[in-house]
Amino acid sequence: KHANRFGLKVVHPESELSAVMMALGFATTGNRVAIGSSGGGFCLFVEGLSFAGIGEIPTVAVLSQRGGPGTGLPTYTGQADLNFAIHCGHGDFIKFVVAPGDCEEAFYLSALALNMAWKYQIVSIILIDKILSESFYSFDIKLVKDIKEEKEIFWDKKGEYKRYQYTENGVSPLTYYGEKNAVVKINSYEHCEFGLAAEDSEESKKMQEKRYKKLKSLEKDLEKYELVKVYGNSESKNAIICFGSTKGVCIEAAIDLGYKVIQPLILNPFPKKEMEKAFKNVSKAVCVEYNITGQLSNMLKSNGFKIDFNILRYDGRTYSVEELKKEISKVIK
Repeated sequence: KHANRFGLKVVHPESELSAVMMALGFATTGNRVAIGSSGGGFCLFVEGLSFAGIGEIPTVAVLSQRGGPGTGLPTYTGQADLNFAIHCGHGDFIKFVVAPGDCEEAFYLSALALNMAWKYQIVSIILIDKILSESFYSFDIKLVKDIKEEKEIFWDKKGEYKRYQYTENGVSPLTYYGEKNAVVKINSYEHCEFGLAAEDSEESKKMQEKRYKKLKSLEKDLEKYELVKVYGNSESKNAIICFGSTKGVCIEAAIDLGYKVIQPLILNPFPKKEMEKAFKNVSKAVCVEYNITGQLSNMLKSNGFKIDFNILRYDGRTYSVEELKKEISKVIK
C-alpha cells in the first residue's frame, strides 16, 4: 500500500524461512533489505541469522514482541523476547540490537540498524512490541535527528579478491556477483579468506577472531550516538528504568512523582558507560517491564547495576498512568 511513497519493494514470501533466505540473497547482491515478524516467525529466522553471522551478510530483522511462548497471546503485547533477541542463533556472532520506544525512535533507530549492519557486515535486530508496531502515530520528520546512509567498504580491485580478507578492524571489502576478475563465495561453513570451507584449527581460530574484531570498532562508532535517554527529574535519586513502548507511561508517571526515567535505546552491545552516567546519584531503582522474569532488570544486574524493585506485568495488557503510579508507590515510599 505504501511502497511507492517510500521507494520500497515489498515481497511477501510463503514463510519466514523463505523470507530470511531471500533477504540473504538480496544482501549478497548489494541490496539493502529488512525482514520482520513476531516471536514464532522470528524463531524461523534464526537459522538464517546464524548463516548471516558466519557469512558476514548484512541483515536487518524486526522482532515485534507479543505474549508467548508458542502462540501464546498473539493479539496482545509483551516484552519477553529481549534475551532471545540478544542470544538468538547458534555459535558466537555479533548482533546489534536496538529498542525504540516510540515512532520517532523507530524511524531513527531503524536507519541506524541498517547502517551498522552494512558498515560492519553484521546482524541488526530492531526489537519492538505489539503496542508500537500496531498503533497509529504521526510525527514531524524534521524533528528527528538526521542520519546519513553510510556506504559499505568496497574491494579496490587489486590482486585476487578475498571475500573474507583479514583486516585490522575485521571488516572485509565487499564486491558482488558479476564483478570482473572476482570470485565471490559466501560460505556457511567455517572458511578461509577466499570463502572456501576450512576446518583447520588455526584458520578457524583466526576467522572467529576476525569477526569479533568488529565489536570494538562498533562500540567506538556508537559513542557518537545517543544510546541512553533520561527523562523527568534528572536530579531525582529515584529512577524508573524501562525499554520499548513502556517509555510513554513511565515518563508520565515519573513526571507526576518527581522521578527520573532511564531508557536504553541500544541493548547490545550494552551501553555501560552511558548507563553509568544515567545512574549517577540514583539510590533507588525500579525496573518496569512486560515479562515475568525481569529480563531488562537481570541484564542491568549482570552489568553491575543495582535494581531495587521490579514491576512486572505479563498478562498481555499495559499499565495506565494511574495504575503504574500506584504500583511504584507500593515499593518506593
